[in-house]
Amino acid sequence: MDLLLVNRAPVGFEEEGVELIREVLEGHPAAKVMLVSNQAEAQEEAVKAGAMEGFGKTLMGTPALLVAVERGLEG
Repeated sequence: MDLLLVNRAPVGFEEEGVELIREVLEGHPAAKVMLVSNQAEAQEEAVKAGAMEGFGKTLMGTPALLVAVERGLEG
């Protein structure tokens, strides 16, 4: 896995995105994970849980999304 993008409220999961990030990093500490959410508080929680700085859904469909994902892949 090169980079895992996790939605703040993923469909089909009982857990919130930040909890999923914690679980992934617990089992795979070297994983590169980013949260997809416009909520600054959720982004802060994700970073505290060990995720890379993520991005908001407002970037979807813009050139800035490519920049954010490339940053994640390089990180």
